Amino acid sequence: MKIIIASLLCLSYYQSKAQSQIYIDAFSGSKGQNAEFFYLSTIDQQNKWAVFSRTEVFLHDYKTEHPTFINFNTISYNFVKNLGLTAGTYASSAYQFSARLGLQYFVESEEFLAYANLTSAVTKNPDGRF
Repeated sequence: MKIIIASLLCLSYYQSKAQSQIYIDAFSGSKGQNAEFFYLSTIDQQNKWAVFSRTEVFLHDYKTEHPTFINFNTISYNFVKNLGLTAGTYASSAYQFSARLGLQYFVESEEFLAYANLTSAVTKNPDGRF
């Protein structure tokens, strides 16, 4: 519990310094318990480069009794306003690790944030994920 509280304090400190989007959510319901960690930030003054990370951990699935996870990390470059190229990785307990390339859409204002990725695995059997 002390680690969770310390992590939340550190994340809130870095959020105020970096002006990034950081969310931590935890849910418990009839199918299990899960936690989601979300991080999004531009890394240059012109907002051309951005990093994105999303991890979802199913802490306890009542049917299988096993934890599962999803992890998606990207770095992107906007070549025109709000549209850019993205490269990253995807892994989960149900889907093998893959390097991914694609397009991203990113709009941020004081009132809202919209972020979307359309990527394909860089393998012999490419797929699509949105």
